Amino acid sequence: MIPPVPADAQTPREAVAEAAPDWQMRLKTFTLTGAQIAFEDRSVTPAVPFRIAPLSVTATGIDLDLTHPVPVQIAGRIDDSADFTAAGSVTPETLAADLEVTLSGFALPKLQPYLNQSMAADVTSGTLSAKGRAVLAPEGATPWLGYAGEASVEGFRLVDQIDREELVRWQRTDLEGLELGLGPDAVKARRITARQPFPWSSRSRPTRP
Repeated sequence: MIPPVPADAQTPREAVAEAAPDWQMRLKTFTLTGAQIAFEDRSVTPAVPFRIAPLSVTATGIDLDLTHPVPVQIAGRIDDSADFTAAGSVTPETLAADLEVTLSGFALPKLQPYLNQSMAADVTSGTLSAKGRAVLAPEGATPWLGYAGEASVEGFRLVDQIDREELVRWQRTDLEGLELGLGPDAVKARRITARQPFPWSSRSRPTRP
């Protein structure tokens, strides 16, 4: 006579599944080359478009643990003019990042829609270059973006939006020991060196009503 099977007894398939380890996957290296990304920031008016091409990304040691920081190397060109690199780590679950970054030749007039919110002046020329460490914090942490390093602005010129009078310009300004935080916003620099600066005109500084 066959004895009855206990109600809590496992089937052979359940026993095997319980004994087996969790499924795991690990990708040694992921490489993306020659990619293109186009997007625009519609939080300002007019919207600001960006295009990154070519874009190269290399990530190593990728697994299913999304809390594990992934080493990455990124390089690309913004709007056919500014080159950038980033090397460090990104945590997939929170998108937190700790990166050594470089930027060269970014055209500052591109940022005019952001400046329109606070001042009635136009940036007609100028390029930004930078080298330092950028940290993107997990959601809820402050500041949500931090930067520490150096930066320089070349060929900068600012004019009044109404009569187009030149307000300020310089050949080059270097910022050393720069610390920048966003959310809350904060900025400080250990040293600022300006070459061939031209100060604000005798007229009052432009402000946005």
